[in-house]
Amino acid sequence: MQQLLVIDTSLKPDAALNRLTQTFASQCPYQQIQLATHLVFLAPTDDDEDEFMGICEAVRDTDILAIGIPEQVDQSAMRILVTRMLALKTDNPFSYKQLVLLTPTKDVDEKLFDVWSQVACHLNMDLVEVIDDVRSAKRAGHHLFQTVATTPVRFVFHYHRHK
Repeated sequence: MQQLLVIDTSLKPDAALNRLTQTFASQCPYQQIQLATHLVFLAPTDDDEDEFMGICEAVRDTDILAIGIPEQVDQSAMRILVTRMLALKTDNPFSYKQLVLLTPTKDVDEKLFDVWSQVACHLNMDLVEVIDDVRSAKRAGHHLFQTVATTPVRFVFHYHRHK
């Protein structure tokens, strides 16, 4: 069975995001990390209090990484998470993981999508779903957590525009 880790970047509880997470993960046991309750510095540091490497160890033991992003992106710790993920120099725990974005908004901001597409490319991850409502959460959960390996119905591809 696939292992799922959900990293919630909300600074405060978000009912809509929690509903999406519970619907998506209803067919699979999962671990959830509330990033706001962990001490993660913006810049990499040797400080013993920084808990980012502990989060990386949890990622290492999972197959699917879901990132919960609240509708109000500016009220999240997403920037810190992205910065620290991209700052990894060696021993990348994110490599070969399936990445799912959970964001309770009808219109996923193109900038948000671009950021996570670039993160996925940089860290050798597969961005397989963007979940923005309960219906897409049920469908994605059904396809990603089946016992027989199948290809998700909807792939998310991103092509970078060269200037």
